[in-house]
Amino acid sequence: MTDRTTLRAWLDTLDSDQLETVLEHSPLTLRGAQVRDLDELAMRLQHPSMVSQAVMSAPAPLLQLVETASALGEAATLDRLTELLSTGGAVREAHRAQVEHWLGVATATALVWLDGEHVRVNPGLDQLIVGPLALSRPVRAVLAEETTDKLQQILRAWEVKAPARKPERIAAVRRCFADTAALRRIAGTAPEDVFTALTAHVTKRLAESSTVTSSDLTAEDFEDDYTFDPHTYAAEKAMWQWAASAGLAFGYTGFGFVYEAELPTEAYLALAPPEFRVAFAPDTPVVATVPAPAEQVERSYAAALSEFLGTAMAILEGIARQGLKVNKSGGVGARELARYAKQLGTEVTTLRLTLIPGRHAAPDQPDRPHPAVHH
Repeated sequence: MTDRTTLRAWLDTLDSDQLETVLEHSPLTLRGAQVRDLDELAMRLQHPSMVSQAVMSAPAPLLQLVETASALGEAATLDRLTELLSTGGAVREAHRAQVEHWLGVATATALVWLDGEHVRVNPGLDQLIVGPLALSRPVRAVLAEETTDKLQQILRAWEVKAPARKPERIAAVRRCFADTAALRRIAGTAPEDVFTALTAHVTKRLAESSTVTSSDLTAEDFEDDYTFDPHTYAAEKAMWQWAASAGLAFGYTGFGFVYEAELPTEAYLALAPPEFRVAFAPDTPVVATVPAPAEQVERSYAAALSEFLGTAMAILEGIARQGLKVNKSGGVGARELARYAKQLGTEVTTLRLTLIPGRHAAPDQPDRPHPAVHH
Protein backbone atom coordinates (compact mmCIF):
# COMPACT_ATOMS: atom_id res chain seq x y z
CA MET A 1 0.00 0.00 0.00
CA THR A 2 1.30 3.47 -0.92
CA ASP A 3 2.35 5.55 2.08
CA ARG A 4 0.38 8.80 2.41
CA THR A 5 0.59 9.24 6.18
CA THR A 6 2.78 12.36 5.93
CA LEU A 7 2.55 15.43 3.73
CA ARG A 8 5.88 14.56 2.12
CA ALA A 9 4.76 11.00 1.35
CA TRP A 10 1.48 12.27 -0.12
CA LEU A 11 3.31 14.73 -2.39
CA ASP A 12 5.35 11.83 -3.71
CA THR A 13 2.15 10.16 -4.99
CA LEU A 14 1.04 13.18 -7.08
CA ASP A 15 1.62 13.46 -10.80
CA SER A 16 2.91 16.65 -12.44
CA ASP A 17 -0.57 18.09 -13.06
CA GLN A 18 -1.63 17.50 -9.46
CA LEU A 19 1.56 19.13 -8.17
CA GLU A 20 0.89 22.11 -10.45
CA THR A 21 -2.56 22.43 -8.87
CA VAL A 22 -1.08 22.44 -5.36
CA LEU A 23 1.47 25.08 -6.38
CA GLU A 24 -1.20 27.24 -7.99
CA HIS A 25 -3.20 27.22 -4.76
CA SER A 26 -0.07 27.94 -2.69
CA PRO A 27 1.69 30.74 -4.60
CA LEU A 28 3.81 31.75 -1.60
CA THR A 29 5.76 28.50 -1.91
CA LEU A 30 7.30 29.85 -5.11
CA ARG A 31 8.61 33.04 -3.55
CA GLY A 32 12.19 33.39 -2.45
CA ALA A 33 14.71 30.66 -3.21
CA GLN A 34 13.70 28.06 -5.78
CA VAL A 35 12.08 24.92 -4.41
CA ARG A 36 14.65 22.20 -5.07
CA ASP A 37 12.74 19.01 -4.25
CA LEU A 38 9.63 17.57 -2.60
CA ASP A 39 11.27 17.61 0.84
CA GLU A 40 11.62 21.38 0.64
CA LEU A 41 8.13 21.78 -0.82
CA ALA A 42 6.63 19.79 2.06
CA MET A 43 8.51 21.95 4.59
CA ARG A 44 7.14 25.11 3.00
CA LEU A 45 3.57 23.83 2.68
CA GLN A 46 3.39 22.95 6.39
CA HIS A 47 5.13 26.11 7.59
CA PRO A 48 2.74 28.16 9.77
CA SER A 49 3.03 31.20 7.49
CA MET A 50 1.94 29.18 4.47
CA VAL A 51 -0.88 27.48 6.36
CA SER A 52 -1.97 30.86 7.72
CA GLN A 53 -2.27 32.30 4.22
CA ALA A 54 -4.31 29.30 3.08
CA VAL A 55 -6.62 29.54 6.10
CA MET A 56 -7.17 33.30 5.86
CA SER A 57 -8.18 33.09 2.21
CA ALA A 58 -10.30 29.94 2.58
CA PRO A 59 -14.13 30.01 2.40
CA ALA A 60 -16.15 29.04 5.46
CA PRO A 61 -17.18 25.49 4.41
CA LEU A 62 -13.55 24.57 3.69
CA LEU A 63 -12.45 25.76 7.13
CA GLN A 64 -15.36 24.00 8.83
CA LEU A 65 -14.43 20.72 7.15
CA VAL A 66 -10.70 21.07 7.84
CA GLU A 67 -11.22 22.00 11.49
CA THR A 68 -13.56 19.04 11.99
CA ALA A 69 -11.03 16.69 10.39
CA SER A 70 -8.37 18.10 12.72
CA ALA A 71 -10.57 17.46 15.76
CA LEU A 72 -11.37 13.89 14.66
CA GLY A 73 -7.66 13.06 14.36
CA GLU A 74 -7.00 9.47 13.35
CA ALA A 75 -10.76 8.86 13.17
CA ALA A 76 -11.21 11.39 10.34
CA THR A 77 -12.70 9.68 7.29
CA LEU A 78 -15.06 10.81 4.57
CA ASP A 79 -17.88 8.81 6.18
CA ARG A 80 -17.24 10.29 9.64
CA LEU A 81 -17.04 13.84 8.27
CA THR A 82 -20.29 13.32 6.37
CA GLU A 83 -21.90 12.07 9.57
CA LEU A 84 -20.58 14.84 11.83
CA LEU A 85 -21.00 17.91 9.59
CA SER A 86 -24.45 19.49 9.61
CA THR A 87 -26.60 18.65 6.58
CA GLY A 88 -28.40 21.97 6.63
CA GLY A 89 -31.56 20.17 5.56
CA ALA A 90 -29.97 18.59 2.48
CA VAL A 91 -30.65 14.95 1.59
CA ARG A 92 -27.88 12.47 2.36
CA GLU A 93 -26.62 12.12 -1.23
CA ALA A 94 -26.44 15.88 -1.79
CA HIS A 95 -24.78 16.42 1.59
CA ARG A 96 -22.11 13.80 0.89
CA ALA A 97 -21.47 15.35 -2.52
CA GLN A 98 -20.90 18.73 -0.84
CA VAL A 99 -18.51 17.20 1.67
CA GLU A 100 -16.60 15.46 -1.14
CA HIS A 101 -16.43 18.71 -3.10
CA TRP A 102 -14.98 20.75 -0.26
CA LEU A 103 -12.64 17.93 0.67
CA GLY A 104 -11.28 18.14 -2.87
CA VAL A 105 -10.86 21.91 -2.57
CA ALA A 106 -9.06 21.50 0.77
CA THR A 107 -6.79 18.88 -0.78
CA ALA A 108 -5.83 21.27 -3.58
CA THR A 109 -4.61 23.72 -0.93
CA ALA A 110 -2.66 20.93 0.87
CA LEU A 111 -4.53 21.58 4.11
CA VAL A 112 -5.70 17.96 4.08
CA TRP A 113 -5.20 14.91 1.90
CA LEU A 114 -6.59 11.40 1.58
CA ASP A 115 -4.68 8.40 2.86
CA GLY A 116 -6.93 5.57 1.77
CA GLU A 117 -10.10 6.09 3.81
CA HIS A 118 -8.38 8.45 6.28
CA VAL A 119 -8.26 12.22 5.99
CA ARG A 120 -4.84 13.51 7.06
CA VAL A 121 -4.35 17.08 8.24
CA ASN A 122 -1.45 19.39 7.43
CA PRO A 123 0.67 19.42 10.63
CA GLY A 124 1.10 23.19 10.36
CA LEU A 125 -2.60 23.55 11.17
CA ASP A 126 -1.97 22.46 14.78
CA GLN A 127 0.01 25.65 15.39
CA LEU A 128 -2.77 27.79 13.92
CA ILE A 129 -5.92 26.13 15.31
CA VAL A 130 -4.61 24.86 18.62
CA GLY A 131 -7.97 23.71 19.99
CA PRO A 132 -10.22 22.69 17.06
CA LEU A 133 -13.94 23.25 17.61
CA ALA A 134 -12.99 25.16 20.80
CA LEU A 135 -12.87 21.84 22.68
CA SER A 136 -9.26 20.88 23.38
CA ARG A 137 -6.26 19.56 21.47
CA PRO A 138 -6.28 16.39 19.37
CA VAL A 139 -4.31 13.51 20.83
CA ARG A 140 -1.46 13.91 18.32
CA ALA A 141 -0.70 17.33 19.83
CA VAL A 142 -1.09 16.18 23.44
CA LEU A 143 1.20 13.16 23.10
CA ALA A 144 4.21 15.27 22.15
CA GLU A 145 4.38 16.41 25.78
CA GLU A 146 4.10 12.97 27.37
CA THR A 147 7.05 10.95 28.63
CA THR A 148 7.84 7.41 27.50
CA ASP A 149 6.74 6.05 30.87
CA LYS A 150 3.42 7.89 30.67
CA LEU A 151 2.81 6.49 27.19
CA GLN A 152 3.46 3.02 28.57
CA GLN A 153 0.90 3.60 31.34
CA ILE A 154 -1.69 4.73 28.80
CA LEU A 155 -1.16 1.67 26.62
CA ARG A 156 -1.31 -0.57 29.68
CA ALA A 157 -4.68 0.97 30.57
CA TRP A 158 -5.85 0.18 27.04
CA GLU A 159 -4.45 -3.36 27.42
CA VAL A 160 -2.08 -2.81 24.51
CA LYS A 161 1.53 -4.01 24.60
CA ALA A 162 3.82 -0.99 24.59
CA PRO A 163 6.50 -0.91 21.84
CA ALA A 164 10.09 -0.19 22.86
CA ARG A 165 10.58 3.18 21.16
CA LYS A 166 8.72 6.40 21.93
CA PRO A 167 7.64 7.18 18.32
CA GLU A 168 6.11 3.72 18.10
CA ARG A 169 4.32 4.20 21.42
CA ILE A 170 2.91 7.52 20.22
CA ALA A 171 1.66 5.84 17.04
CA ALA A 172 0.06 3.07 19.12
CA VAL A 173 -1.80 5.56 21.34
CA ARG A 174 -3.00 7.46 18.29
CA ARG A 175 -4.41 4.25 16.86
CA CYS A 176 -6.23 3.65 20.14
CA PHE A 177 -7.92 7.04 19.97
CA ALA A 178 -8.92 6.40 16.37
CA ASP A 179 -11.25 3.65 17.59
CA THR A 180 -14.48 5.48 18.39
CA ALA A 181 -16.21 2.32 19.61
CA ALA A 182 -13.33 1.54 21.98
CA LEU A 183 -13.44 5.07 23.45
CA ARG A 184 -17.15 4.64 24.17
CA ARG A 185 -16.61 1.18 25.61
CA ILE A 186 -13.92 2.41 28.02
CA ALA A 187 -16.09 5.34 29.11
CA GLY A 188 -18.89 2.88 29.78
CA THR A 189 -16.75 1.05 32.34
CA ALA A 190 -16.60 4.11 34.61
CA PRO A 191 -18.36 4.01 37.99
CA GLU A 192 -21.87 5.41 37.85
CA ASP A 193 -21.06 8.73 39.55
CA VAL A 194 -17.97 9.20 37.38
CA PHE A 195 -19.91 8.36 34.21
CA THR A 196 -22.58 10.90 35.16
CA ALA A 197 -19.97 13.62 35.71
CA LEU A 198 -18.16 12.71 32.48
CA THR A 199 -21.38 12.80 30.46
CA ALA A 200 -22.33 16.18 31.93
CA HIS A 201 -18.86 17.58 31.21
CA VAL A 202 -18.81 16.36 27.59
CA THR A 203 -22.36 17.58 26.94
CA LYS A 204 -21.55 21.05 28.32
CA ARG A 205 -18.33 21.40 26.31
CA LEU A 206 -19.97 20.25 23.09
CA ALA A 207 -22.79 22.75 23.60
CA GLU A 208 -20.16 25.49 23.87
CA SER A 209 -18.14 24.29 20.88
CA SER A 210 -17.68 26.45 17.79
CA THR A 211 -15.59 26.70 14.64
CA VAL A 212 -13.11 29.40 13.64
CA THR A 213 -15.72 30.68 11.17
CA SER A 214 -18.11 31.66 13.98
CA SER A 215 -18.66 35.40 13.90
CA ASP A 216 -21.42 35.82 16.48
CA LEU A 217 -19.24 35.66 19.60
CA THR A 218 -19.52 38.58 22.01
CA ALA A 219 -17.62 39.67 25.08
CA GLU A 220 -20.23 37.95 27.24
CA ASP A 221 -19.21 34.60 25.76
CA PHE A 222 -15.79 34.93 27.41
CA GLU A 223 -16.94 36.04 30.84
CA ASP A 224 -16.11 33.70 33.70
CA ASP A 225 -19.35 32.83 35.48
CA TYR A 226 -17.81 29.98 37.49
CA THR A 227 -18.82 29.72 41.14
CA PHE A 228 -17.09 27.26 43.40
CA ASP A 229 -19.18 24.32 44.51
CA PRO A 230 -17.35 21.74 46.66
CA HIS A 231 -19.61 18.90 45.54
CA THR A 232 -19.08 19.71 41.84
CA TYR A 233 -15.36 20.12 42.43
CA ALA A 234 -15.12 16.72 44.13
CA ALA A 235 -17.16 15.02 41.39
CA GLU A 236 -15.04 16.51 38.60
CA LYS A 237 -11.80 15.69 40.40
CA ALA A 238 -12.91 12.07 40.72
CA MET A 239 -13.89 12.12 37.05
CA TRP A 240 -10.48 13.38 35.90
CA GLN A 241 -8.69 10.95 38.19
CA TRP A 242 -10.60 8.03 36.71
CA ALA A 243 -10.22 9.30 33.12
CA ALA A 244 -6.45 9.58 33.58
CA SER A 245 -6.18 6.09 35.06
CA ALA A 246 -8.29 4.70 32.19
CA GLY A 247 -6.00 6.27 29.58
CA LEU A 248 -8.59 8.80 28.34
CA ALA A 249 -7.27 12.03 29.87
CA PHE A 250 -3.79 13.54 29.98
CA GLY A 251 -1.91 15.87 32.28
CA TYR A 252 -3.76 15.01 35.50
CA THR A 253 -1.44 15.03 38.53
CA GLY A 254 -3.91 14.81 41.43
CA PHE A 255 -2.76 18.18 42.76
CA GLY A 256 -3.88 21.71 42.15
CA PHE A 257 -6.70 22.74 39.87
CA VAL A 258 -8.73 19.89 38.36
CA TYR A 259 -8.77 21.47 34.88
CA GLU A 260 -5.07 20.80 34.45
CA ALA A 261 -6.25 17.51 32.94
CA GLU A 262 -7.12 17.38 29.25
CA LEU A 263 -9.54 15.20 27.32
CA PRO A 264 -8.52 15.06 23.63
CA THR A 265 -10.96 16.12 20.94
CA GLU A 266 -11.24 12.51 19.73
CA ALA A 267 -12.74 11.55 23.09
CA TYR A 268 -15.21 14.46 23.10
CA LEU A 269 -16.48 13.58 19.62
CA ALA A 270 -16.60 9.85 20.34
CA LEU A 271 -18.75 10.51 23.42
CA ALA A 272 -20.95 13.09 21.68
CA PRO A 273 -24.70 12.40 21.60
CA PRO A 274 -26.08 11.13 18.25
CA GLU A 275 -27.70 14.47 17.44
CA PHE A 276 -24.48 16.51 17.78
CA ARG A 277 -23.39 18.19 14.53
CA VAL A 278 -20.68 20.67 13.54
CA ALA A 279 -21.79 23.76 11.63
CA PHE A 280 -21.32 23.35 7.88
CA ALA A 281 -22.54 25.91 5.32
CA PRO A 282 -21.55 24.69 1.84
CA ASP A 283 -24.10 26.76 -0.06
CA THR A 284 -23.13 30.21 -1.33
CA PRO A 285 -24.74 32.87 0.87
CA VAL A 286 -27.27 35.23 -0.67
CA VAL A 287 -25.61 38.59 -1.35
CA ALA A 288 -27.72 41.71 -1.20
CA THR A 289 -27.68 43.65 -4.48
CA VAL A 290 -28.84 47.09 -5.62
CA PRO A 291 -29.53 48.24 -9.17
CA ALA A 292 -26.76 50.28 -10.82
CA PRO A 293 -27.35 53.03 -13.41
CA ALA A 294 -26.81 51.81 -16.98
CA GLU A 295 -24.38 54.66 -17.75
CA GLN A 296 -22.20 53.78 -14.78
CA VAL A 297 -22.14 50.11 -15.81
CA GLU A 298 -21.15 51.03 -19.39
CA ARG A 299 -18.34 53.31 -18.20
CA SER A 300 -17.05 50.66 -15.78
CA TYR A 301 -16.93 47.78 -18.24
CA ALA A 302 -15.47 50.01 -20.98
CA ALA A 303 -12.65 51.05 -18.65
CA ALA A 304 -12.06 47.46 -17.51
CA LEU A 305 -12.02 46.24 -21.12
CA SER A 306 -9.54 48.90 -22.16
CA GLU A 307 -7.27 48.05 -19.25
CA PHE A 308 -7.41 44.33 -20.04
CA LEU A 309 -6.72 44.84 -23.75
CA GLY A 310 -3.70 46.99 -22.96
CA THR A 311 -2.32 44.33 -20.61
CA ALA A 312 -3.12 41.56 -23.09
CA MET A 313 -1.23 43.35 -25.87
CA ALA A 314 1.79 43.74 -23.59
CA ILE A 315 1.63 40.04 -22.70
CA LEU A 316 1.39 38.87 -26.31
CA GLU A 317 4.10 41.24 -27.54
CA GLY A 318 6.43 40.03 -24.81
CA ILE A 319 5.78 36.40 -25.69
CA ALA A 320 6.34 37.11 -29.37
CA ARG A 321 9.80 38.49 -28.53
CA GLN A 322 10.95 36.12 -25.78
CA GLY A 323 8.49 33.23 -25.56
CA LEU A 324 7.73 31.21 -22.45
CA LYS A 325 9.59 28.24 -21.00
CA VAL A 326 7.63 25.10 -21.91
CA ASN A 327 7.53 21.89 -19.86
CA LYS A 328 8.35 18.51 -21.37
CA SER A 329 4.63 17.78 -21.51
CA GLY A 330 4.10 20.80 -23.75
CA GLY A 331 2.46 23.10 -21.19
CA VAL A 332 3.58 26.13 -19.26
CA GLY A 333 4.09 25.52 -15.55
CA ALA A 334 2.81 27.57 -12.64
CA ARG A 335 6.30 28.81 -11.75
CA GLU A 336 6.89 30.16 -15.27
CA LEU A 337 3.48 31.85 -15.31
CA ALA A 338 4.15 33.45 -11.93
CA ARG A 339 7.57 34.66 -13.11
CA TYR A 340 6.24 36.21 -16.29
CA ALA A 341 3.24 37.82 -14.56
CA LYS A 342 5.57 39.38 -12.00
CA GLN A 343 7.83 40.64 -14.80
CA LEU A 344 4.89 42.40 -16.45
CA GLY A 345 3.40 43.62 -13.19
CA THR A 346 0.12 41.79 -13.71
CA GLU A 347 -1.79 38.85 -12.19
CA VAL A 348 -1.50 35.21 -13.21
CA THR A 349 -5.27 35.19 -13.77
CA THR A 350 -4.95 37.96 -16.39
CA LEU A 351 -2.06 36.10 -17.99
CA ARG A 352 -4.12 32.90 -18.29
CA LEU A 353 -7.13 34.83 -19.59
CA THR A 354 -4.91 36.14 -22.39
CA LEU A 355 -3.03 32.95 -23.25
CA ILE A 356 -5.96 30.52 -23.45
CA PRO A 357 -8.08 32.37 -26.07
CA GLY A 358 -4.89 33.57 -27.77
CA ARG A 359 -3.76 29.99 -28.23
CA HIS A 360 -7.02 29.01 -29.92
CA ALA A 361 -7.21 32.19 -32.03
CA ALA A 362 -3.64 32.01 -33.37
CA PRO A 363 -2.98 30.01 -36.56
CA ASP A 364 -0.91 26.85 -36.15
CA GLN A 365 2.76 27.35 -36.92
CA PRO A 366 4.66 24.06 -37.21
CA ASP A 367 8.00 25.80 -36.85
CA ARG A 368 6.91 27.59 -33.65
CA PRO A 369 4.28 25.70 -31.66
CA HIS A 370 2.13 27.61 -29.21
CA PRO A 371 2.39 26.29 -25.64
CA ALA A 372 -0.72 24.96 -23.96
CA VAL A 373 -1.50 26.22 -20.51
CA HIS A 374 -2.21 23.64 -17.78
CA HIS A 375 -5.39 24.26 -15.79
